[in-house]
Amino acid sequence: MKQDTLPGHSESSVVSSLARFAGCETETIRLVADAQQVVTEFDESNNEQQRQITPPCPDFSVSIGKNWEDNNTRYRAHVTIKNVGNAPSPAGMIVKVIGGPEGLASTVDPQGLPLNSNMNIRALAPGESQSFNAGSKQLGTSTLYVKVFVDFYKVVPESNENNNVVDKKL
Repeated sequence: MKQDTLPGHSESSVVSSLARFAGCETETIRLVADAQQVVTEFDESNNEQQRQITPPCPDFSVSIGKNWEDNNTRYRAHVTIKNVGNAPSPAGMIVKVIGGPEGLASTVDPQGLPLNSNMNIRALAPGESQSFNAGSKQLGTSTLYVKVFVDFYKVVPESNENNNVVDKKL
């Protein structure tokens, strides 16, 4: 906080130069000058302004595909995480990838599945992505169900928390 004196007056006012936001939700900021109407003015009705501000936040999206190998006879699950938000993300976010037989989408406990890994991803600038292969190679004729969770422990506030989990049949 900074203490300022109005020009020509001995009264002082407190002015905050920093607004802090708890998350990514739109907040309303209200500023009032001369709230006690100490200063005589021509127009007392213009001492208040109100604005809605949405803070910049990261937002992670997930895509899953096949990365063909061994002359297109085997594939691995290929995962891409993209920051579609308008602020950089922190480094070290946890991405959890599970995969296995049909019915994976309803599987809560991934223990024993052929694909069950955690990965930390680097910091991502807005629009930047990181891709990686997950799990071992699958025979090209076999089906693999893959589910990816970004920011598994919900550490980073995002502008859209509903696009962090994707499951796909490969």
